[in-house]
Amino acid sequence: MKNILDINVSEFENYTNSTPKEVNLYSFLTSKQYSNKVDLIRSEPDKAIKDKIKATLPAITPSGIFAPTRAIKNLIKHSGFICIDIDKKGNECLNNYTTLKDELCKIPFVAFCGLSVSGTGYFVLIPIKEPQHHKEYFCTLSIAFQDMNISIDKSCKDVSRLRGYSYDNNYYINDDAKVWDILPPIKKVIKQPVISYNSSNTDSTQYFFETCLNVIQTNCIDITSDYNQWFLLLGCLSNHFGEAGRQYAHIISQYHQNYKPNETDYEFTKALKFENKKADISTFFKYCKENGITYKTEPQPKKVIITENEILKNLIKQQYEEPGTVCFDPKINLTTNEPNYDLKTNCDTFNKKHNKYISYSKYLELFKQIKD
Repeated sequence: MKNILDINVSEFENYTNSTPKEVNLYSFLTSKQYSNKVDLIRSEPDKAIKDKIKATLPAITPSGIFAPTRAIKNLIKHSGFICIDIDKKGNECLNNYTTLKDELCKIPFVAFCGLSVSGTGYFVLIPIKEPQHHKEYFCTLSIAFQDMNISIDKSCKDVSRLRGYSYDNNYYINDDAKVWDILPPIKKVIKQPVISYNSSNTDSTQYFFETCLNVIQTNCIDITSDYNQWFLLLGCLSNHFGEAGRQYAHIISQYHQNYKPNETDYEFTKALKFENKKADISTFFKYCKENGITYKTEPQPKKVIITENEILKNLIKQQYEEPGTVCFDPKINLTTNEPNYDLKTNCDTFNKKHNKYISYSKYLELFKQIKD
């Protein structure tokens, strides 16, 4: 009999462990092995104790197999699923939140639905058509759920995201779930002039902002995500730049699949009137960082310049450390320039070996330095 979840993914001993092993997805999701710990978490009122117990539970990467560690670049094989979390926080406006699971199970694209470890959230697995478009599918799914007034955790767009162990006696499986294949529409991007940094500008915040803006435009990156995040970004631009922030609002908004210039103008005007003290420019940098946009230039290592004399001294020192080398007489007075047979012999040997010509006096000078 067909089992849509009969596929292997990576499992980790706990949330902090980085060494993966393979586990069957169906077995993990339906296992009762740690159900007693889940019951303790759901009945414990103290959050600190809840978190402590939760930290001992195993976790999986439901979107695939990773090796040698859980990093996006280490994805070996995609499972063909996106795991979506729906938390109570952010969905307070839903009147039917307690019975939301019943509604989720009616969605033809849902292959699995169950309670989160806290018992207050839900998670669903949705099969996708082309795993290489994981992030793009998440964007269209996010919009689809938003249309149902359901806010989903945006962290789920990360293909390497962990899903901790949970148990639901009434879990739902649909072996005939439809495959999600809706990609964002291809749109014509209106390129804005790329802002260049004026070196005379001493405002580092402005420099970092312009650097991020350049990266966004060069790579067509959407940092606006859902409406709430978008409006917060518009708020930080209006608070920091005032009316001048309107041009920036269009630049960061144009890469969302639902971008409309008139709507962006309307929402930015609203943001200008709505004073939100929490929406400062750091909000912009926060969402840039979440989308992999770095703006601070890392300090470059200091370049070490090795002189020719240093190279010669190292070679001479190496010569005296080699077995079978004619050694110097420690009783010789090295403050004089009088020829010494052993040192002259070593000088000749040195020149032949390294295809160089340095005079005995130069050789003696460098030899003195390595002996000082």
